[in-house]
Amino acid sequence: MTLPLFAGYWSDFLDHWAGVFQKQNGVVMGAILVGVVCLFIITRGKWKK
Repeated sequence: MTLPLFAGYWSDFLDHWAGVFQKQNGVVMGAILVGVVCLFIITRGKWKK
C-alpha cells in the first residue's frame, strides 16, 4: 500500500525541517516568522478601494 510509504515520507520530512529549524539563529527565525505573517496579512486583507 502507499499509505505506509506516505507516512514514512511525512515523518522524514518533519524530521528534516525540525533539524533545519533547530540549527537556525532565533533572530533569523523571528524575522522569517514576521515575514510570513506580513505576507499572510497582505494577501488575505480586504482593503477598501
